[in-house]
Amino acid sequence: MLTSDFFDDKTEAIISLEQFYGEKKHIVEKCLIVFSKEIHTYLLNSFECEQIGELGACGSLDKERTKGRFVVPTESYRGEGCSHYYVPASDYIEIKNADKVAAVLGKLGAPYVKGRVWTTDSMLRETKGLVSKRKNEGCIAVEMELAGVQAVCDFYGLELFDFLEAGDVLSDSGYEVEGLHEANHSLGKVLLALEIAVNL
Repeated sequence: MLTSDFFDDKTEAIISLEQFYGEKKHIVEKCLIVFSKEIHTYLLNSFECEQIGELGACGSLDKERTKGRFVVPTESYRGEGCSHYYVPASDYIEIKNADKVAAVLGKLGAPYVKGRVWTTDSMLRETKGLVSKRKNEGCIAVEMELAGVQAVCDFYGLELFDFLEAGDVLSDSGYEVEGLHEANHSLGKVLLALEIAVNL
């Protein structure tokens, strides 16, 4: 039985987005969320950009299924705190546009695999026992943002289109990091994200 009481949609928030950014207004049709400084710098240097606001990677749990493929999350285990404040308590949150992302990747000929992932905000506590539990539940990757981002999008009525690229591998035998830099900072991934945005 879930006993967390993070989620509260019955009372008013003390601090609102409007206090920081003003009244809600339509700014963009589509938005890319980038967590790599290298990719961010590339985009600024390669495209005409205008700053409109500011808001202050993924590891594999199944190397055979994810190697050489993008990961299209279908659900994310809510092992972080953020999502619990935006949607009611549950173990997993549905990643609603997984089928749409998979369809575009298929159309573009990009290799992918669909499956559950695990969002955690405490990478140093990814224990063997927890890795085993998540793998037994069908999780094929682990990352640190998706459940929270999907929950925020659900709460504010925004659409999220997500795909991941595994760079490191968590397994009972240890932690492999050989592909981490490439996965985190690959320009091919951001160019693919732009293609997905155009095709949606």
